[in-house]
Amino acid sequence: MTEKLSRDRQKAEEAFARTQGPARPRSRAEEELDQIVQARAEKTQRLKQARLDREAADRAAGPTAPRPAASAGARLAPITTAPGAARKAPPRKPGKA
Repeated sequence: MTEKLSRDRQKAEEAFARTQGPARPRSRAEEELDQIVQARAEKTQRLKQARLDREAADRAAGPTAPRPAASAGARLAPITTAPGAARKAPPRKPGKA
C-alpha cells in the first residue's frame, strides 16, 4: 500500500509542477508589452520633435497670409438654381389650418 501512495504522490507532484509552468510565459508577455509601450513612447517623441522642427521652420520662414478658418458650411458648394425655378408651396385650402 505504501507503493500506491508514493505513485499517487508522484502524480500529484507532476500535476502541481504543470500548474506552476505558465508563470514564465506571463513574464515574457509582460516583457513584450513593455517593448510595445517603449516603442510607442519613442515614436511619439520622434513625431513631436518633427512637429516642433516643422513649426520652427514655418516661423523662421516669415509671416504668410492667414488662412481663414474653415467652418462646416464653408466647405459646401453653394446651391444655385435657375431664376424663377424656385418651387412654390401649394396654396392652402380655406378652412384648414
